[in-house]
Amino acid sequence: MDQDSFNPQISKTVTKTVADQQIIFRNVQVSKMFGVSEVTVLNWIRAALDQKNQLELVDHKGKKCIVNSAHNLAEMQQLSERGRKYRNKVPIKKADISHFGGMRPDHVFEILYNLEHNMRIPYKAAFIRQPQKQLERYYNTEMTLDSKYLQAKLLAQDSQQTWSGHLKRDNSVNLITSGYSCPYIYKGFFQELCSKRSVNSIKFIGNTEDEGIMFRKQNQAHFEKSATNASLKTYIADIDGDPLWTVFDKGNHDTNMVFLLGEAFYNIQFFTSTVRNINSTLTKGDFIITNIYLNNPTYHTDFDAFNTNGALEVMKAFIEDLHLKQGDDYEFEHVYQDVDATKKWYARTGSKKWNLVMNKEIHFHFSYDGIAKDFIWPKGARIELANWKLWQEDFPLEAAQLGYSVVSWNTNMEQTEAMVLMQKL
Repeated sequence: MDQDSFNPQISKTVTKTVADQQIIFRNVQVSKMFGVSEVTVLNWIRAALDQKNQLELVDHKGKKCIVNSAHNLAEMQQLSERGRKYRNKVPIKKADISHFGGMRPDHVFEILYNLEHNMRIPYKAAFIRQPQKQLERYYNTEMTLDSKYLQAKLLAQDSQQTWSGHLKRDNSVNLITSGYSCPYIYKGFFQELCSKRSVNSIKFIGNTEDEGIMFRKQNQAHFEKSATNASLKTYIADIDGDPLWTVFDKGNHDTNMVFLLGEAFYNIQFFTSTVRNINSTLTKGDFIITNIYLNNPTYHTDFDAFNTNGALEVMKAFIEDLHLKQGDDYEFEHVYQDVDATKKWYARTGSKKWNLVMNKEIHFHFSYDGIAKDFIWPKGARIELANWKLWQEDFPLEAAQLGYSVVSWNTNMEQTEAMVLMQKL
């Protein structure tokens, strides 16, 4: 946890400003000196601010830091010894996650950084680590839809704001989908679009070769029937990180339509980072179709969105990959934050969080190709699985900041979910 994220009242704590870094201890330095984690050092600083220990702190570059003094060295020695006595009473589990080393180096770094420093499991990581069996389920176009989310009907229904109606009739369309899009969702939409517009190409972006193979296996025949003149191409890339110029390339009379769909975008930051990445490859007039959950209090107040079979299967598979077991090692926690219940459902803001609460102190070890890393999740730590912002009210502003206008907004009858069509300005 970063020190900037808490700001308790200060009374007797030293508050003079420091110009010379030699008179402070850096957190990483304290961590190595006393054999504790940097999280523990931050906890000592927080406790000092609450006058629960005798450490002297000073302001340095807008943060509270530990003074480099004999008094503080003695105090930290006592705190570390006290912590070791406490740790002996805490159940500990050791988990070797070296098997992550076989992945793409940047994916490994992203996962380890989030696990260690952000104490969160990125939803993307669960897709990167999907086993073949999970891919079979995920890309099965014949599977039964969950009746609660009606995404396919929202996308394909013929209304005054039919998505294909926003495409120029004399332009060809390039349809681009990612591994985060469930193919069964847009099956009906493809059939409708291909009957009304000229589809030039269908492109799939997956994180792994297995995803590309599975996509072709499940959809080749369907696409050949729906879009007889379209070429089907698969790319192995990271849609929110890799440069994708060749994927999004188009002719003078082509329009790119990008599908950023799935069961949900559980973190708006992940959605915006993906859009920012592909912005460099899209041009004026291109479209993005995405979906967001709405905050109708009649639905989803019990976190149905997080407890769908798909979401649980995907996340539990990755959690098991960390050698953690529900009940023994952790429990799920769902939290509302800053929700104004006085507002209408369509204008509510705030967030929902989905966490793991640790029942044990977890010691992780990673070693691969000469690189070794060890870090700890303390007992009681809250590990973020999802941070979902209730963003319907803010969506047009979010889209404008990304360089898009909201062209169409289509909700289901239960008003639990919306399909949004965005066009690049």
